Amino acid sequence: MLTVDQYNYISTAYRVYGKKIRQIARETGHSKNTIKKALRREYSCYPVRKRQAYPVLGPYMATIDAWLEADKQRSKKQQHTAKRIYDRLCFEHSFPGSIRTVRYYVRDARRRLGLDTDQVFIPLDPNWARRPRWTGVRLTPS
Repeated sequence: MLTVDQYNYISTAYRVYGKKIRQIARETGHSKNTIKKALRREYSCYPVRKRQAYPVLGPYMATIDAWLEADKQRSKKQQHTAKRIYDRLCFEHSFPGSIRTVRYYVRDARRRLGLDTDQVFIPLDPNWARRPRWTGVRLTPS
């Protein structure tokens, strides 16, 4: 399988430097058919992973989901963060994995359980840019 750098080299050699397919095949060691596929941009169809696998986190997923379910009844300040979940897993269950894995899983679990409700509000005010800004000069009443 070709890497992205090899695809870039092949397309640059062919389009910019005008090298022939046979010459690029000799330089890279790939077949002419592979070079032709790279020039047709067939590499852009890599399959997207539907579901992330968590092999180290597998036995702990039910525990994390239970903690996040319990967070639904708590206030926002008292809910678990991903860091707190990681610390609690390490302390209570001797978790051998990394914090990055826990963060990825907690992000997906929050979305799945409906806890991730933070949304951005952008006010739509077309006159906002034309409003006068305060210049720092105060007028005293006379």
